[in-house]
Amino acid sequence: MHAGRPFIQKGVVIYTDHFRSYLNTDIRPDYFPFLSVNNTLLCPIVHRERILSDRPRVKAAIEMIHSGLSSSSLNEQHNFSKRNPLPILLTNLDESRCYKDYYDYPRLTWSIPALKRHMEWCKIVPMPTYAIWKAFSTDHTTMKSWDKTFALRSEQYPWEKKTNVAVWRGTSTCDFHYKGHDLSDTPRGRIVRLSMEHPNLIDAGFVRLAQQFENATFTEKNKTILTERMKFEDMMNYKAIIDVDGNDWSSRFPMLLCMNSVVIKIDPDYIEYFYHELQPMVHYVPASLENLTTVAAYVLDQKNEVEMRDMVHSANSWCRTKMIKDRLVKDMMSQLDKYEVMLSEYLHKKNIADEELASSLRQYDDFTPCFD
Repeated sequence: MHAGRPFIQKGVVIYTDHFRSYLNTDIRPDYFPFLSVNNTLLCPIVHRERILSDRPRVKAAIEMIHSGLSSSSLNEQHNFSKRNPLPILLTNLDESRCYKDYYDYPRLTWSIPALKRHMEWCKIVPMPTYAIWKAFSTDHTTMKSWDKTFALRSEQYPWEKKTNVAVWRGTSTCDFHYKGHDLSDTPRGRIVRLSMEHPNLIDAGFVRLAQQFENATFTEKNKTILTERMKFEDMMNYKAIIDVDGNDWSSRFPMLLCMNSVVIKIDPDYIEYFYHELQPMVHYVPASLENLTTVAAYVLDQKNEVEMRDMVHSANSWCRTKMIKDRLVKDMMSQLDKYEVMLSEYLHKKNIADEELASSLRQYDDFTPCFD
């Protein structure tokens, strides 16, 4: 790929220079550039081996894209394949980088800011995350595979034997906005503090203090609950499981919807691509840090048991159709369509003709097929 040839307009040069800047091997790029050419996904030569060997998150994304591009039936359904070549910028970060206007060009990320933080200048499209691809693509290739899983979990974690408390376990990760704050001021710290004040409703604890709290003093540690790590599936021993953001989005959320306990979802700052498909009080119980104890009391009230069990059933039904390999690949293709629309709008705004972009990308000797 060669940018900056004399007949290419300045706008194209700027974009392709941005695109090419991520080929620098001396830095850890925020984004990796890829090209879709004739339904083949091309990786940057300088990064290919690193992506495939020690960048499992990025590798998960390109596995989904590669699977979709390899399916002729899927390609026929999606408009992005009409742009050939299609430049793709894919995140190498957990965060969406939408808190500052670092970039004005489209890219694929794991999450987007929730509506309360939405910024029109932030040109990102969320895609199925590496977490759900890793969790579900191997063991759940069909809806029937979920039927077996649900049946087994009903035997291992029957509703009648669940502890009538809402549970949370995790580390002290938090959004960058809380840098310099006390641990008890962070969302996760507040949940643990509520657990200390209302142990009859909430069982929450940190399994590890991390990031800015890693070197907390004994006095600071004494103000919170440090507990043993709990096996993820064993949280189904409780009637309800609390879900809350960490550094960015909560990668647990779709996995919790596949469990047989009620999910209490703390109002998120960041959401995944499927979030708006879900309905509060149908698939999960919405809550805030201010009303969490009230919500937990409602969920755990015996009078509301039928409603809560119906909610678990609705969440599992969504999981059964959504969290399977083929559907994740289809969803990735749909998100690429949205990405291509955003790219088209960007090119129009920058007065870059489609032919000019294609010409600037047509020589792609810096790229090679991602998979043999």
